[in-house]
Amino acid sequence: MRAATDATARGTDLIGDDLVAEVVGKTLVDRYDTRPDGEAGSYVMQRYFADGGRFVIVDSPAFESPMASDRDRWRVEREKLCIQGPPEPESWKCYRLARTSDGALQWFIADSGSPYDGLLTVVTREILEGPPPTNTRSGETPRK
Repeated sequence: MRAATDATARGTDLIGDDLVAEVVGKTLVDRYDTRPDGEAGSYVMQRYFADGGRFVIVDSPAFESPMASDRDRWRVEREKLCIQGPPEPESWKCYRLARTSDGALQWFIADSGSPYDGLLTVVTREILEGPPPTNTRSGETPRK
């Protein structure tokens, strides 16, 4: 992650209301050619940030047993987007987001004191208005 962070130009940091506007009511979609278990194959992660702070995560194919619940939340703390939900539903994970010139959202870990603090972890290039659509290929619906 350090090499990817060092090799990537950082976009414009999103703060406060600008950060909220980038995520509220939207689904951020990330597509991978490798599954989280390391096996080859398509894997899609969708993160929905509902108005009011509710957080919904949908992965396809489902990698973990359903852990998402109505208690999953998101909030903005000035320059950080913080999420409470899978895979560790009892803790908050925070990120700093930046918008690149081509419209992508860069996710940087915000965990002061951690060796991962400030490292680039995800670049989201697909942003949808509204909640995640039903996955018509597998018939899956979002876990709530």
